[in-house]
Amino acid sequence: MDIAQRFTAHSATQVRGSGVFKPIFILGPGRSYTTIISAMLGQHPQLFGFPELNLSVADTVGQWVAETTHPHRAWMRFGLVRTVAQFLTGNQGEAAVAQAEQWLATRPGMAMTELYGMLAQEIAPRRMVEKSPHMISSAAHLARIDRMAPDAIYLHVTRHPFSAGVSMNKTEWFRLALMLGDRQAYDDRQVPPVFDAQFYWLRSHRRILDFLATIPPERQLRVRGEDVLSDPGQALADICARIGLDSGAQAVERMLHPEESPFACLGPANAPHGNDPDFLENPRVRAYTPPRAPLSGPVPWRNDGATLCPEVIALAQEFGYRDEQPGPKPARPSDPPTWPDAALTSLVTDGPGVPMAHANLLDNSYCELPPMQALTRVDYRPAPAIGWINFGSYTAGDLAVSVFDSRDEPALVATDPRSGETLWQTAPDVLPPSGQSRLRWVSGLLMARLGFADGSQRRCIFAGNAAEIVCLDHTGRVLWRNRSGDAGPPRCIRFTADRCLIFATTPTDPATPGQLVKMDPVTGEIVDRLRLTAEAEVEGRRIRGGYHVYQSIIVAGDHAYVEGMFVPETPQPPQADRFLPTTVMRFRVSGTQDRRIERAEGDVAVAAPVLQRTIGRVGTRRQGGSPSAIRDAQGHPVIVANGFADTPPGAPDEYVLQALRDTGDRLEPLWQFRIRGEEDPKITAAPAIDPLTETYVAATRTTLYLFGNITALTGNPMPDLAVPSLDLLAAPFRQEATAAEVSSPIILSRSKGERGFIAYLGLAAWAPGVAQNYSLLSALRIDVAPYRVTPLWTASTAQSPEGIPIPTARSFAQPALFTHDTDGTPRTGVIMSNMTAGVAIMR
Repeated sequence: MDIAQRFTAHSATQVRGSGVFKPIFILGPGRSYTTIISAMLGQHPQLFGFPELNLSVADTVGQWVAETTHPHRAWMRFGLVRTVAQFLTGNQGEAAVAQAEQWLATRPGMAMTELYGMLAQEIAPRRMVEKSPHMISSAAHLARIDRMAPDAIYLHVTRHPFSAGVSMNKTEWFRLALMLGDRQAYDDRQVPPVFDAQFYWLRSHRRILDFLATIPPERQLRVRGEDVLSDPGQALADICARIGLDSGAQAVERMLHPEESPFACLGPANAPHGNDPDFLENPRVRAYTPPRAPLSGPVPWRNDGATLCPEVIALAQEFGYRDEQPGPKPARPSDPPTWPDAALTSLVTDGPGVPMAHANLLDNSYCELPPMQALTRVDYRPAPAIGWINFGSYTAGDLAVSVFDSRDEPALVATDPRSGETLWQTAPDVLPPSGQSRLRWVSGLLMARLGFADGSQRRCIFAGNAAEIVCLDHTGRVLWRNRSGDAGPPRCIRFTADRCLIFATTPTDPATPGQLVKMDPVTGEIVDRLRLTAEAEVEGRRIRGGYHVYQSIIVAGDHAYVEGMFVPETPQPPQADRFLPTTVMRFRVSGTQDRRIERAEGDVAVAAPVLQRTIGRVGTRRQGGSPSAIRDAQGHPVIVANGFADTPPGAPDEYVLQALRDTGDRLEPLWQFRIRGEEDPKITAAPAIDPLTETYVAATRTTLYLFGNITALTGNPMPDLAVPSLDLLAAPFRQEATAAEVSSPIILSRSKGERGFIAYLGLAAWAPGVAQNYSLLSALRIDVAPYRVTPLWTASTAQSPEGIPIPTARSFAQPALFTHDTDGTPRTGVIMSNMTAGVAIMR
């Protein structure tokens, strides 16, 4: 008899009376250490630890399936289907989970009591250990589990209400589940009720105590979670002795290795969890010192000065907790921080290989961190929410700074991407909106490390919008603010070889030319600025005007390369835009006298000796992706720009990719490709260049294009590969989507020693019967000999608290990579901002 036949045979025979298995059920609110305690006990030689089975939510299997099929409750299925898969097939792969789902679906009339008996008999003579937080959500669920297992022993686990409340609010998915649940976590004393996790703690424990009052004393015991984790060996031995289990050293040693359970890991895509995701990612016992937690004073998750309520304090004291005030924290300096009294000697990005917007000064979107090729977990942070159309999140090792645009939210929020913990956020007046706008329009950010002659360093964040340029240190303190506001918002802040900030701007006045600005990073003072004035020929007429810069700039050596769209000084007929030039210009921005920007007589940017090359026409004034660059074998910069092509009036729009080589005395056209026949042929967002294989990766909304060996191409080459956007989705999204469009800049990375590389890009996708699109991020493996694109994984950047993808506006943000440590092994993660739904952190 194989394992499937044996397991199924339990339902065909008379399962022994349900009162002989003596399971151990662990009761406690979420974030009370119940997961790790259950997992440790489950490794005892006489016990067997299960994931969260949620057996108490229904009376029959059919009712259970119906109850857990709702998208917001799908997480409740994972533990049981993984268990059934393990017992049916001996593994928990996708096919096994699908078989388990089918097994359950074909037994709608089976009583949950019978299913419980089958599970218990399968592991006999070992006894079940299980904890399902949903078990304590109602008195009815507790009564049902008691009827199911009338001989069960209940282990009541507590945690200090203050530290439990901090954990509930810090754990984003858990906090959201409480906020969107049945309002057990609301302070009903307020009108309207206020979310406050202490009331979930209070109501959960009261419900447990009411239930345990009906259970004989010999079938229940209570422990403080802090006591178990601070001395697990002794605490586990005491628990085992009290419930009649072997409490010897060998049994205790087994319990100290919960990671050896077959369920102590992330599951397949169709059942990824079944327990606390944090535990599944790192299921080992770690050293723990209980924090000093108070019972008095304001709680940090309320902003109205509220304290723990008297009922919570009284119950906590009954559990043995005391008012232990934490030790004093180091005072934060109130005086403005000072810079070193030494010369600035270096200015680099903050951390090796981590991306700012578009990755580096060449704007090639290549990141030197190893790729994240498999997805195990997504942490969704829905608030703040409004990322709008800026570049999203920027990373610097232990710090990620996300940009938000609503005036009702902070402009910058710093997160530790490894833990997801919020570190700081800017005050409401930092990077304020301009005029009557409700949006901040933060358009540039740079995370940098400044070195000084005395050996000291400063980690800084430079950010700007139309109202101001601001410098903060890595703790969020404002170091300086330049509020001139007359230059316009910066388009991606870069830095020069002579250690200045450099950026181009687009003023809010459509007739005013943009500027190229150099700024001192220590003082915030303007070092030099150059108005991008020019003249253009339109239908035989010379008209004055200048350039607006909507794309980020490239810095290579002493030069900056700027792509500008011509704006006339005086209004022109609407059709004139088709004749106005889009131009790539080169400026010497370092190595000049007094650190000034190279210019010609009269500050006319395009006059000699500044190099320029017209690549197309302004056309519809829609902006495409930023230019990207690579150096050829001789060290010459090769810039690949993009813009609308010069087409006759009335002809369909075409879009041009134009490669230019800087030979030193001119910008030489290298090759050109015209995108034709697409409804919207423009490049959606910043393309990318792989420096090893010289592969140019660019996308319209509907097609991904790959060009190889781009420094050797000439003339009018065809792409090596063109891939429809729908084929950039991995399962199951590819099977379910009816259409897809690329929406974000691309970023690339590769594993050491490989020629192929991984590309990450955002997409919008549509599913049948859903009007709004889903916002997704795909990881693509790109092989180069021959070229081939294989989707590795696709994840939603917005999801419900239960992990179900939800429709939302597409993301225009560039994915940013970061490193985190798992079991001592460095790994790469991805952080992706959303247009209207916060931030997703993927590991």
